[in-house]
Amino acid sequence: TLSADFGMAAFGVQVGDIVAFTNDRYGWTAKEFEVAGWKFDTGQEGAPIINLTLRETSEAAFAWNTEETAIIRNNTTLPDYRYVPPVGLYVIGGELRLVNQQVVGAVVLDVTLDPTFAASLEVQYRQSSATEWLPAGSTQSISASNHFEVVGISDGSFDFRARATNVLGIRGDWNTVSNSYVTLFTSPPANITNFAGNVVGNTLHLTWTPAPDLDLSHYKIRY
Repeated sequence: TLSADFGMAAFGVQVGDIVAFTNDRYGWTAKEFEVAGWKFDTGQEGAPIINLTLRETSEAAFAWNTEETAIIRNNTTLPDYRYVPPVGLYVIGGELRLVNQQVVGAVVLDVTLDPTFAASLEVQYRQSSATEWLPAGSTQSISASNHFEVVGISDGSFDFRARATNVLGIRGDWNTVSNSYVTLFTSPPANITNFAGNVVGNTLHLTWTPAPDLDLSHYKIRY
């Protein structure tokens, strides 16, 4: 049984009527209720409201040979309290970054899920040859697509995994991506461009456009 305030659309409802009520929070989709009480009132700003007292019912309850399961089947579409939504885990890619004047590698991960029944997310990583998992981050602010970053890694093969936890603290299963090879430092720097020389007296001055690579160590010049 529930009691709630409605707008003037409920003015024509009478006690004894059967109404279909939808409420996402309780998992009700066109669930049948009998109107047990009707009251006309005004809201805080003087707007008219209709207060209805609704008691659940079911068309199946009036059949001669009805089983209890047929009556309660339309209670709710909410999942079992132990339900934890599965997560999708995707390695978007790696990149080099300059942190405190040092070049470090970073891998960006995308974790997807239905956030309706999840309270938090947890992501871990390790080198594929290691046994211990390391934390890559956690969050209690969840959306359909969530980005995590693993910063400070070098080239090699890595494992990543993620899972969700529901509001009761029940943890879901890990979704693991294994043997994802990360290539950050092995790529050669860009080729030199605009290389030119200018003779001033008995000195040759060489110029070129600096290479944009963060992991550039030094230049070599031969003559």
